[in-house]
Amino acid sequence: MPPSDSGLSEFDIHRLSLHAFQAKAKAYHRHSNFSVGAALLCADGEIITGCSVDNAAYGLSTCAEQVAIVKAVSEGRRSFLGLAIVSDLFVPITPCGACRQVLAEFCDPGMPVLLLANHSLNPDSNSRGMKEVTIADLLPFDTEHAQAWERHCVVPTNCWAV
Repeated sequence: MPPSDSGLSEFDIHRLSLHAFQAKAKAYHRHSNFSVGAALLCADGEIITGCSVDNAAYGLSTCAEQVAIVKAVSEGRRSFLGLAIVSDLFVPITPCGACRQVLAEFCDPGMPVLLLANHSLNPDSNSRGMKEVTIADLLPFDTEHAQAWERHCVVPTNCWAV
């Protein structure tokens, strides 16, 4: 199968999409009534999923993307090839700011992110309902700012001194 612009094969795009939809079905959405699923493709071919987990204190809710990253990192994985995200909406959604920062921490700026509409796997749909972006598209200044910070703070503990 031919690769997408990002280098993901159609097979990987399909696998990521399918796993993201399956993860969305497991979301705990008692308070928001809004489900999100994410699927993260690791360099070893494994797919790690995450779903949104609500909390009555909305600030303590956890996004699907963060769940997938934390699961993968806690299992020792640090190299990722792609991510798919799907919600209940019939248009693709983008990760929130906190998720963008978490993704930028662990993913290459050029890593593809598939933003899927809820109908994306519907064979009757005229549109795949997918938008492909990169981590750098989602958080364009991250690398530049991180490098400036690292140059400024050779020893991070010195940065907090008053």
